[in-house]
Amino acid sequence: MTSVTATLRIGADCERVFNAFVDEVDQWWGRGIQYRSARHAMLRFEPGPKGALIEDLGEGRLHTLGRVVAWEPPSRILLEWRLKNFAADETTEVEVRFEALGRETRVSIEHRGLSLLRKDHPARHGEGDPAFEIRSGRWWREILSFLRKRIEGHG
Repeated sequence: MTSVTATLRIGADCERVFNAFVDEVDQWWGRGIQYRSARHAMLRFEPGPKGALIEDLGEGRLHTLGRVVAWEPPSRILLEWRLKNFAADETTEVEVRFEALGRETRVSIEHRGLSLLRKDHPARHGEGDPAFEIRSGRWWREILSFLRKRIEGHG
């Protein structure tokens, strides 16, 4: 397992979907400890080629969840990804693509480098490669479904 991919169609154009992904991230990203480092954590993007996805844990505590490697609005964002439980030298990569399909947008997230995480890594929750891959893919599909609900007004 080197990567997992999640793909979803959203009923809006690429620009709207890209902008919601970036500008409204705290409103649509899942709540709770399965989606954030703390229940009260707030998310925000610092947009642009030197930007980041920041998790604000309160009391001046910030965690950089993703550092922007590529910024290509409205078609692509590439992030160096680090969960809070990653060691200082551990990173993976998350690529988000936005593709126009008529009046809809196909959003694809590919999370690469998962096999680089050691077998006893806390992010794995004790799971071997197949179970970890399945859980990771489901998690990203949930993330995309939250984005779709925000944009299409179903939640």
